[in-house]
Amino acid sequence: MTFNATEYLAEHGGDALKALDALAAKRDEEGKDAARARRQRDEAKSERDALRDQLTDAEKRAAPDGATVLTGDDAAAWQTFKERGGLKAFDEAEQVKQERDALKRQADLTEAAQALGKPADALAEILEGKTLEKRTVKAQDGSESEQWGIPQGDTFKPLSELKSIQLLGTAQPDKPTPAPLPTGQRGGNAKPTDPVQALNAALFGGPKEN
Repeated sequence: MTFNATEYLAEHGGDALKALDALAAKRDEEGKDAARARRQRDEAKSERDALRDQLTDAEKRAAPDGATVLTGDDAAAWQTFKERGGLKAFDEAEQVKQERDALKRQADLTEAAQALGKPADALAEILEGKTLEKRTVKAQDGSESEQWGIPQGDTFKPLSELKSIQLLGTAQPDKPTPAPLPTGQRGGNAKPTDPVQALNAALFGGPKEN
């Protein structure tokens, strides 16, 4: 719309100063409205950009279907786990633990078998899959002794009271292997060594018949 100064002046009673003041006030208000509009537009743009960045970041961090998202202490624990070697280090540590547990189990079985005077291999077969512990057991007469047994809930069953172990035979002590007899004495009575035969054996590789 074209500004008509004559009409504008007439609207203000022909007072030029009054018309100019009104025009200045109008222009100022229009300027404020424009500035307010620009500010609102800039704020809206900033909010839009911020929301877009948040959505983009959320999409990047979104877990695939079926995955578990770790937060807080769980996320910190997972980070520490990875820094300490991750699954490989865990597998190695687990293998070492299993080997250590197996060695301890074997040592416990050997000690228990010796205490009971039973064969260790037979005892191991009976106790396969069972927990083996050594505890102080109090007898009816008040005496106490260290015994190997199986924990059963709040109770403890000494191995010496198990029927299957009582029926085991007594372990036989290892017998030393007898030393081999000297040449010429195996399988019979000792024969005196003939000096001539001994000399022939040394010189010609075998005894000489007379």
